[in-house]
Amino acid sequence: MKRNADIGRFTKPSKFQSLSTQEKRFFLQAMVSLPLVSVGLKTLGYQRLRRLLAKVAGRQTTPRGKKADVGNIAQAAAQMVHVAARTRLGRANCLPRALTLWGLLRRQRIDSDLCIGVQKNSGTIQAHAWVEYQGRPLNEAPDVQ
Repeated sequence: MKRNADIGRFTKPSKFQSLSTQEKRFFLQAMVSLPLVSVGLKTLGYQRLRRLLAKVAGRQTTPRGKKADVGNIAQAAAQMVHVAARTRLGRANCLPRALTLWGLLRRQRIDSDLCIGVQKNSGTIQAHAWVEYQGRPLNEAPDVQ
């Protein structure tokens, strides 16, 4: 999937019509999934929710196609989850965003890693979650740890 460079400037759902069919699908799935994942984290907890998402997505296999195409699809999904998370309805912190993206990628049969980093800083514990595809963060800066 190849998109124009303007995808990085997509910041409002009002530009929905300018998206490709696949991007629209990712955006709508993220808009539905983000609130559900947030509620699922509170009610089921992380482990049970992750197992449920994996079960719903089906077995993990590598999709057919060129690696560049798969990378573009993964990046488009990350972008649409990011945009959906910026809306009033989809607003979510890093863990629901990462779980949502991870689940969307699994549904596309794209192998990705859900990463969680924790550090202690000045006596407080800080945590962050992100998704990596082929060792590179999709929804974060390249230097995230």
